Amino acid sequence: MKKKCKFLLWSTYTILFMILTYGKRISIKNEDFSEDFKLDEIINNNQHEDELIIYFGDPVYDMSLLWFNININIINKVTFLGNENGTIFNYNYTKRGCFFISINSVDSNKGELFTLENIIFKNYSVGGVATDGVQIMFVRGYSDKFQFLVKNCTFTENEYKLFRIDVRCSVNKNDNNAPFVLFDHCNFINNKHRITYAHNENHVPDAFTVKFQDCYFNNNRGLFYSYSYMIYEYERCYFSTIDMDTDELTLGAFFSTLKGTDKLIISNSVFENINIQRHFPFIEGVSITIEINNSTFTDCYSEFGHLFEIKNNVKNGNYINISDSVFESTSGIFTGVSRESNAYIISNSLFNNITLLNAIPAISDIKYTHFQISDSNFNNIDINKPLFNEETSLKLINVNFNNIKSNSNPIIYIHFNDLDISNTNFEGINCMGSNGDTSLIVFDSGEKRQKLSLNNVNINDGIANDSLIKIKGNQNDINIENININNIVSYGSIIENSSRNSKAVISNSNFTKNVNNNKLNCGNIHFSHNLDLSVSNSKFINNISKSNGGAICLDNINSMELNLMSNTFDGNSGSNGGALYLEDIPSNENKGLNIENNIFNRNIAENFGGAIYSNFNHLDINNAKNNKITFNKAGIDGGGVFIKDYYYKNIINKESYYLESNYNNDFSTKPSYITMNTTLQKESDYYIANIYSGDYLPLKFTLFDGYDNILKDVTKYYSSITLKVILESEDNLNNSNNNSNNSKDLNIKSKDMILLGNIGSFINGRCDLNNFKIYAIPSIYYLKVVIENYDDEIKLNIPIIKVKINNCGENQIKMYDRNNMLYCENPECEDNCPINVSAYCKPFYEERKNDKSKNMCICLPGWKGPNCENKIYIDYVNIKKLNMIIVAPSVVIILVYLLFIKWHREQGIIKNTGYLKIVLLSTGLIIYLLSFLFSTYTELYECILNFILKHIGVSLIVLISYIYITQSYILGIKVVRKNNKYNNFITSNPLLNFEKEFNKKQNGISKSNENLNKNKNSDKASTINTNSEVKFSKNFSLLGSDNVNTVIFVKEKEAYSSLVEAIVVFIGYIIVIFSICIYNILKYSNKLDLVQNQDYWVYQCKLDNTDFFINLITFIFLIILFLRGRKAIVNENIFICVKYITYATFVIISLGPLINIAGYFALREERYERITFESILNFIGYMILFIFYSWDKIYYIIKNRGNEMDIYFKLSAEEFTDNKEDFMKIYENCNRIKRK
Repeated sequence: MKKKCKFLLWSTYTILFMILTYGKRISIKNEDFSEDFKLDEIINNNQHEDELIIYFGDPVYDMSLLWFNININIINKVTFLGNENGTIFNYNYTKRGCFFISINSVDSNKGELFTLENIIFKNYSVGGVATDGVQIMFVRGYSDKFQFLVKNCTFTENEYKLFRIDVRCSVNKNDNNAPFVLFDHCNFINNKHRITYAHNENHVPDAFTVKFQDCYFNNNRGLFYSYSYMIYEYERCYFSTIDMDTDELTLGAFFSTLKGTDKLIISNSVFENINIQRHFPFIEGVSITIEINNSTFTDCYSEFGHLFEIKNNVKNGNYINISDSVFESTSGIFTGVSRESNAYIISNSLFNNITLLNAIPAISDIKYTHFQISDSNFNNIDINKPLFNEETSLKLINVNFNNIKSNSNPIIYIHFNDLDISNTNFEGINCMGSNGDTSLIVFDSGEKRQKLSLNNVNINDGIANDSLIKIKGNQNDINIENININNIVSYGSIIENSSRNSKAVISNSNFTKNVNNNKLNCGNIHFSHNLDLSVSNSKFINNISKSNGGAICLDNINSMELNLMSNTFDGNSGSNGGALYLEDIPSNENKGLNIENNIFNRNIAENFGGAIYSNFNHLDINNAKNNKITFNKAGIDGGGVFIKDYYYKNIINKESYYLESNYNNDFSTKPSYITMNTTLQKESDYYIANIYSGDYLPLKFTLFDGYDNILKDVTKYYSSITLKVILESEDNLNNSNNNSNNSKDLNIKSKDMILLGNIGSFINGRCDLNNFKIYAIPSIYYLKVVIENYDDEIKLNIPIIKVKINNCGENQIKMYDRNNMLYCENPECEDNCPINVSAYCKPFYEERKNDKSKNMCICLPGWKGPNCENKIYIDYVNIKKLNMIIVAPSVVIILVYLLFIKWHREQGIIKNTGYLKIVLLSTGLIIYLLSFLFSTYTELYECILNFILKHIGVSLIVLISYIYITQSYILGIKVVRKNNKYNNFITSNPLLNFEKEFNKKQNGISKSNENLNKNKNSDKASTINTNSEVKFSKNFSLLGSDNVNTVIFVKEKEAYSSLVEAIVVFIGYIIVIFSICIYNILKYSNKLDLVQNQDYWVYQCKLDNTDFFINLITFIFLIILFLRGRKAIVNENIFICVKYITYATFVIISLGPLINIAGYFALREERYERITFESILNFIGYMILFIFYSWDKIYYIIKNRGNEMDIYFKLSAEEFTDNKEDFMKIYENCNRIKRK
């Protein structure tokens, strides 16, 4: 009883309070509901007080009892108020009871005009049939003064759209500084369709706001949709389990736009447990601005791959701003299209536990954006593509990257833009995979000068399967300051700069305990080409390079200014040059080098140059002082400094360095000269040795480097250098002087002597021939020294020495028995002479002696070496130069042509003839030309690249030619002229075939009907144009006007089928090509056959025979295509370019596969001549093809006639001039992969 009294008192108090506060109040009961219940009239007729309250006090209202539409015109404050527990509007899965609210403010001092409070909307449905313009509530506002408030309401289990809001306003907020539409403390649960659709019809940017605050969303679909010019704001909201609805306009599961110019604001909100199952993003925006503050995205995924698809393709100042937010366990963040004016600003945010299995950038896949990220963290990210699109301008400030894993791609890849990284840390970086850019950072400046700036950056404890930081491009500026790179293990340099022109500064930086495991990529810091490099106040400590240059490697240098100032190189190691490795390419351009106040200490080279290795040929020391080189070690020579070429030993002045305790000479070069240290009698300008035949002549020789150090060679690296002493008669003196350094060129008459012990090697820099014995016919001989087994030059500082001593078939030895009888004996050579394999034996003496140790092992053609064990390989240098000369400019020309075509792609001559076909054909030509670069293959992969590029390129060209010719053959119309007028309209053979088939199908038609059709068609034909006397062929005329369309449809279908068939065959062809290559790789284990071709050895690929058969097939197919083209070009209703394509096909037949087939048969054994023959003629043929394909586009566009259809489409009959656009549509429809 007490409870009832309390309830009555509370109800009375509440009613009185509402009456006093709100004005007029009307209570509606569920029992009032029926189809005849006029709720709209009740509301429209009672808006005379300050506020009208429609009170729904019952627990549940059956909305299915009402009429479908309830139209309410609101001019004052109106409130739909439910009971304190929430009144349920149950639609019972119908679409009845829909509200159409028109809000028209008449008093600017009034606040909320329409309010929903304490109401639960549920079970709204349209019966599974999508119905346009239907939703629970359609709100239309036509004033800048109204507000629509939804408070403490719940929307649940609804199967169709909830709200549509159309407004006409020009200001952002009303006079109360509140959003026009506000959802406050509302719940949206298990709704299957869109929540809101909003549209500002005035198209005023930032002039209408829809706000959700303190709302709860769970298991909803396709939540919010904006037509244009809206502000959506979410504050303190929770979202979970979001997916797409079925509306075709919805392009984003959470938010999507149509026209764009919207603004999306999210603050203090949570998004979690979202898995979008369809290929759509979480947010899709066109020309949208997004602000996200203090919000969290956790376990948010989409099959689309990215959460945000941003299409800011209009320069309107859009931007993305994310601050104090968390993205954890999500899909990629951004994708879409942007312009250079769009800025992405991320601050104080966390990106954590992001793993992307597909190959898309994790943070942004949008080109032409400016990213600025500050005070943020990226943790535990596993990706297969870079974090950002390569054409992004990126600035990182105070950012931490921890445990980032990349597979076969760099983590940060910037192309054509600046990269600025400051106060940033990278910890635990793991860049794995087999691609060439598996790096932390790849910076490619492209053609224009761009800047890379790394300031106060720390990189620690990482792994990279390529260089850690790669710098490429034509020209760039590099500024590296206060960087610390420690404990990095890479398969490449720590910093590799292969730019063509680069100005680089490295200062106040530390590189410690880094390892370059790539023996083909030198140095931990590696620069090349044209370089202006300054390294100052930096430390290189305990770095390792498995190649040259433990710390810094500079090679392939064209020109350089190098400044090394106040650096420390300590404990580094490399193959050559423990700290610094310098090597250039042949050039006459001088380079400048400033070395000052540097310390080289405890560096180790496996071979040469414990501290510094130099192979610079034109280096000028501008300044060198106060440099210390101490306690460095070289495994072979040059413990301090090693200069490879002794001609340039003075490029590094000893006096500029403090040297101490460097192992194996402080300074050294390669072997420079040899002296003889034997005392002989001097006469005039020569020395003479007087001996008898059979006497010993002991000789001693010493080997020196360029700094006059004896090459002691404790590792016996130079022990293979062989010194050989020979004797020459006076007749051979001149010849000997000209060939003193090459024994195989000497023409020595050795029949008069036997030399024993005349060959030796150097041990600790000395060669002693203590057992040198001479057998010879008495005469005067000259002693000569020959150096073998060493390719570089060694000077012989040996005076002229005269030796005073007192005769069968050409290749046989004269022998004498005890009776002094002459006999011939075949010479015997050493066992290591491969007679009848790669050499033959030639006698050393002409008579009496058959000494295998002296007989000469002469190499057969194609062999060389002391024992003829080395094959002589063909030299392709000139062909490679030729190919590069013809390919590079041609590719550039085609690329310029493609840019020209892209720029003018809307011109009719391009658009109607087929922009994509032009691009594909040009691409095929580029691919084919690139195959030239691999025609001189010496490895299987080069052969495969040549094979793939050649046949894919040719097939793409043939495919496009086939499409042009075949469609013209099928769709073309053959017109026979008579007296300059069209006497007969006859289709080409394919259409005649159709007519025959069509006539067969008419056999069932009665004779009378047939005559009737003939009469009708005769009438139609006569009315087309009586003046031109046009008559259709008999069969075609029989078709009638309706069946003409059928003929066109059938021919259009036939042309389309031929397109599809061609594409399917092309794809199958590509699969076959790759299958053949894979089979060869698996079968032959990356090896090529080595065969002798005349006097040289060449590599032969197993794909050569396959290449011949493919060329033969291509040749046959091109002939067929040419014959078909000849038939097609006589037709009307075709593109004029088909004529040029047909001519080009004949050229390719003549200079393409026919040349390859001829080369296969005629020059199969002359590899060099075959490559030259085929390359030149193939190139001429395909460039002529390019001219045939391109000249008309270029010429007519330049002449501003690109849109004149008569110059590119052949249809001369005046009767059909008006139908040209229809013919264009036929061709266009036939070229679609997916037809309309």
